[in-house]
Amino acid sequence: MKERLHPYQIIILTYMIQSGVMLFSLPNMLASTFGTNGWIGILILSFIAIINISMIALVVKFANGKDLFQIYESVFPKILIYPFYVLLAFQWGILGIFVTNKFILLLKMLYFPTVSTYIFTFMLLILTFFLVKGGIYHIGKATVIFFYITIGTVLLLAFHLKEFSFVRMTPFIFKEGKDFLTGTLDLFIAFLGYEVFILMIPYVEASKKWVKYVIFGNLFTTLVYGSVCFISFGFFSFKQLSTDLFPVLTLLEYTKFPFVERIENLIFTLFAMKVLITVVMYYWSSVTCMNRIFPSFKIGVLIFAILVLTFFIGLPASVMSEVDLWLKYLGYIEIGLAFGLPLSALGCIAIISWRK
Repeated sequence: MKERLHPYQIIILTYMIQSGVMLFSLPNMLASTFGTNGWIGILILSFIAIINISMIALVVKFANGKDLFQIYESVFPKILIYPFYVLLAFQWGILGIFVTNKFILLLKMLYFPTVSTYIFTFMLLILTFFLVKGGIYHIGKATVIFFYITIGTVLLLAFHLKEFSFVRMTPFIFKEGKDFLTGTLDLFIAFLGYEVFILMIPYVEASKKWVKYVIFGNLFTTLVYGSVCFISFGFFSFKQLSTDLFPVLTLLEYTKFPFVERIENLIFTLFAMKVLITVVMYYWSSVTCMNRIFPSFKIGVLIFAILVLTFFIGLPASVMSEVDLWLKYLGYIEIGLAFGLPLSALGCIAIISWRK
């Protein structure tokens, strides 16, 4: 009997893929883009994500059990569609390495300025190799464990309630915001990750309604993002949020325990588990595409080749500004794929139906 992802794992996996290091700068980005009471923008972005996930649900509904590759190959010859698979694998692999670089550079800048970034990068990529090699089911099980280790950090928000004030939020909604369109695209990147579920049709329950659990996972991400940003807008003044690049880290600095020194160091380190799952899922998607082209190759060989290739591609970007620029444009491409893949799949399904 073939093992499949449990709905509970799908919910947690969705949350763990979406939630990452962008959370630390999210209140600042919301204040800069939407202005006062920018935390409401989280609800708008979440609604857009749900629309996109619903498009994936339509693909699952009309695909009749076919996966994305079978849908494409029913319409296009392999000589045309294989180069597209290579581009997909390249996009997801490069995105994975730059998410890794972003976290490692933040870790080095904040806590380990004298340690080489390559040490942390190698450690993260080694873990990525073994998790991707284990397959999606082992990834799902590891994700549940990491979820329970990290989810308790959200409860630390309770320590800031005594300093929370609605006066700091002001009665104005979306005032003093700027660069709305570009800022919204940049913010929507924080919700990405669910798009890889379009590759998981063979690995989930036979029911066509499993995509609703991806929506539940997105709603859980919305709850966490919304809670953190709501507290931030009531804890800091609007001017403070607009100037502090990492307000959530500043928020954590106010949390004091008699038995732990600098709790924010521990929390940021725990976030490595969330980053690891995001990176693993992007590399899993990349390997899945390449395995479709080279089914006779061993999975371990494909994973190793993609990891080495993307590592050397990401090597020149050694400063935060370069990594942020790469992630910005890769994020824009990923948004295009998030909407483009289900739309193109639906178009192919329509062509298949017309042929019949």
